[in-house]
Amino acid sequence: MLAVRTAKTSLQPKRWAIPILFAILCVVAGGCSTRPVEEIVTTDAGRVSAIPSSAEPVTKEPNLPDRDPDLEEAGDRIGEAITYLDSHRRDKWDAAGRALNDAQNSLIKIQREGLWDGSDLAKLEGLLKELDSSMRAVSHNSPDASKHLAELSKRLDNLELAPGRGKDAESK
Repeated sequence: MLAVRTAKTSLQPKRWAIPILFAILCVVAGGCSTRPVEEIVTTDAGRVSAIPSSAEPVTKEPNLPDRDPDLEEAGDRIGEAITYLDSHRRDKWDAAGRALNDAQNSLIKIQREGLWDGSDLAKLEGLLKELDSSMRAVSHNSPDASKHLAELSKRLDNLELAPGRGKDAESK
C-alpha cells in the first residue's frame, strides 16, 4: 500500500512548476517577434530645398465666370435649407421654409433689376418656378424635398451669366 501512495503523490505537479512553465512560455513567445526594420536614406548635403533653385513659380489667373452676389446669396440659402432638412431639429421644416423664402427674395431682386437678356431671364423664371414648387414640398413636409432642393442647387450653380451681368454692369 505504501507503494501506491507514493505513486499518486509523485504524479501531482509541484506548486512551483506552473509559474516556471509560464515564464518559459513567455520567453519563447517574446523571442518569436520580428525585429524592427532599419531603413537608411541618403540625402544630398548640398541641396537646401526639394525645389530646384532655377525653378520659377507658375501663376495663372482663375478662369471663373463673374458671379452675382444675389445669385450667390440664393444658392447659399438653398444650401442652408438642405442643411436644415437633413438635421434633427424640431423646427427644421420652418427653418428651411424661411431660408427658401430668403432665396426666393434674392432671385426676385435679380429679376427686378432687369439686367438679364431674354434667354437668361427665362432660365431665372424657370428657377423661380422650381423654387416655388420646392417651397410647397417643404411646407407639406415632403420626405424628398431635400433631394429636389439639391437638384435645384445644381441647376443654380450651372446657370451661366450673360456678359451684361456682373462686374461691368455693377459699375454702370
